[in-house]
Amino acid sequence: MRSKLFVLLLLLLPLISTVYSQSNLTGVLHNPEIPYVGNVAEWGSDLVVTSTESRGRNSGVYRSSNSSIYVAVSDTNVLAANTMNILRSSNNGANWSIVYSVGPASIRVLKTKMLLMANDSLYCVLQTDQWGLFIVSVLSGQLRVFGLGYRDFDVHVTPSNSMFLWADSLGSNNIFRYGSTNAGISWLTRGNVTSTGAHPRVYCPPGSDTVLLNYLDATAITDTLLLGIRSVRYRETAPGTAAAVGSFTTPIPAGVPKDQFAGVKYRTGAWIFYTTGTTGSINLNCIASTDAGVTYGAPVVIGSLPSRDEYWFDAQHYTFGSGGVDLIYYSDTLQAGAPTNATDRMYYTSAAINTPGTFAASTQFSEHAPGWSANGYIPFLVEYYDSGGDAAAFWIGQDGANKRLYMDRLSAVTGISSNGNEIPEKFNLSQNYPNPFNPVTNINFSLPKSGFVSLKVYDVMGREVAALVNKDMNAGSYKVDFDASRLSTGVYFYRLTAGEFTDTKKLMLIK
Repeated sequence: MRSKLFVLLLLLLPLISTVYSQSNLTGVLHNPEIPYVGNVAEWGSDLVVTSTESRGRNSGVYRSSNSSIYVAVSDTNVLAANTMNILRSSNNGANWSIVYSVGPASIRVLKTKMLLMANDSLYCVLQTDQWGLFIVSVLSGQLRVFGLGYRDFDVHVTPSNSMFLWADSLGSNNIFRYGSTNAGISWLTRGNVTSTGAHPRVYCPPGSDTVLLNYLDATAITDTLLLGIRSVRYRETAPGTAAAVGSFTTPIPAGVPKDQFAGVKYRTGAWIFYTTGTTGSINLNCIASTDAGVTYGAPVVIGSLPSRDEYWFDAQHYTFGSGGVDLIYYSDTLQAGAPTNATDRMYYTSAAINTPGTFAASTQFSEHAPGWSANGYIPFLVEYYDSGGDAAAFWIGQDGANKRLYMDRLSAVTGISSNGNEIPEKFNLSQNYPNPFNPVTNINFSLPKSGFVSLKVYDVMGREVAALVNKDMNAGSYKVDFDASRLSTGVYFYRLTAGEFTDTKKLMLIK
C-alpha cells in the first residue's frame, strides 16, 4: 500500500509542486509536503530521519514559530531523481515530510548549511561536486546560483537580516567575503579576507553582529592538514558590510595534522575545536576564550580514549542557564568489520560559559553505531534555543547491513512519569532528591485536578534557566527527571504553578 501511495504522489508531483530552475540544478517546492518516514517500528531513542546513506554533509535548524526541525539531506534515495531534500518534523523527529527537493541526482551535493533569518525566513546554501554554490529560499521555493569555482564555503546571518557568505576560491588560496541585505538576491560588497587561506569556518550566534572566523593558514595552493589555524573577528558596520575587529592571530600553530576544525562564539565565551594526529592516534582538542575570542587558553584534550580515534564533531552554543557550548563527536576503534555499539560510538559533552575550558564527562547517546565514509557526512547538532535546553543530534548509523540518518533528542528533562493511578487530595511540590545532586535529580509533584501546569527552574538572580513542564496535565502524581549537566555549580530554585497554587523550593547543584 505504501509503495502504491508513493507512486501516486510521484504522478501528482507536477500538479502539487512549484519548480524553479537555475543553472544546472532544479528545485521543487512541495505543497502540500510529501510524507516520508515515521518511527513507529523503531526501538530505543534513536529515530530514523532517512533510511539510506547520505552522500555529503547535512545540516539543520529549529524554527520555533512552527515548532519544527528542518534538515537538508544529501541523498538520492529520499525522492527519485533528486540529489538533496529538505525534510521537516513538527514532533521532534517522530515523523518527517519532504518540503523541498533539488535535482538532478547525477549532481552530488557535497555540503549544506541551513539558516534561519531574523524575519523567520528559511534558507539553505549548498555546494555541488561541480564546485558551484547555490542558495535555496526554502519557504518560497526559489533557487539561485551564487557562483562557480569555489572549493569551500561558510555562511551566517546578522540581526540586520543580512547574509554573509565566506568562500574559498578553487585554484587559489583567496578567501572572499560577500554581503547581502536581501538574502542573496544581490550582493553589496565583496572583500578579500586573505590570499593565503583555505576552508573558512564562521560562527555568529543569533542576535550578535560579530562573527568568529577561522581558516587554514595556507601559503601554497595545495593546502595540507599540517597548516596552522588562523582566527579573527569581524563586525557588521552597516547592513551587508563587515570589517575586521582586532588582529589576525594563529592560536593553533602549524606542524600537527588537523583533519577538522570549527569555532563557536557566545557572549564572552569562544571555543576552537580541532583534531590532531593521524589514523590510530587522532584526538579531539579545544582552546577556550573568556574574552569572546581575543585570547585563548592552553589546549584541552576532550577525546583521547585509548585505542580510539575521536573525530567528526559538531559544536553549537546553547542558551540554557548562563549558556555555553554543546559538542558531539564520533569515537572509533578502527576495528575490522562492521561497526558495533562497542566499537563505534557517538558522544556528547558540554562546557559552561563561565568555565569554558572545563567539559563534562562524555556520554554515549547512540544506539546505532556510526561509521566512517569518504562521503564526509559529519554528524551535526540542531539547537532549539528554548528554555528547556533542547537540542537534537544527527548522525549516520549502522542498522544491520544498512546505513541510515538517525536523530537523538537532548533535553534537560530526561523524563516525566506518572506515580500511580490515585488522584491526590491536594496540590503538593516535594523536595527534589537527591539534593545536593550532580547532574540529575528527581522532582515529584501532585495535582488534585486537571489544568495548566508550569514547573520552572530559576537561578539566584531570578532568571529562568529551565522550563521542565509548561502544558496542560491531568490530575495525578508525577515525577520529573531534571538533568542539570549544562548548568554551573550553585543554588537554584524550582517553582510549581497550577491554577491558584504556587510553591517554590531550593535545590543545590554541586559538580
